[in-house]
Amino acid sequence: IEVNGVLAFTLFDSGSTSDSFSPDFARIAKLKIFELTKPIPLQLGTKGSRSKITHGTYTPFLYGNERVSISGTDYFDITNVDRYDLVVGTVFMRKHGM
Repeated sequence: IEVNGVLAFTLFDSGSTSDSFSPDFARIAKLKIFELTKPIPLQLGTKGSRSKITHGTYTPFLYGNERVSISGTDYFDITNVDRYDLVVGTVFMRKHGM
């Protein structure tokens, strides 16, 4: 997925209900992030995991090739994503017919 002219190394995760950029990618792609008025608990599949989502962004994106493409502006959380720039979950995939 391309964001602000930068390709994001993306994981399409059918088990995730969140769409999230890493803070490092948000900085590199110069995303306009904002602090959430109320932090949201981040529920992971591990016992004792207690992280919170404190920032987000509304960002334009482009995904596809010459034949088929999807573009628009969506909300994404900013979370400590490991190994990927972006994790796309079921909300994004359903919204865009993936």
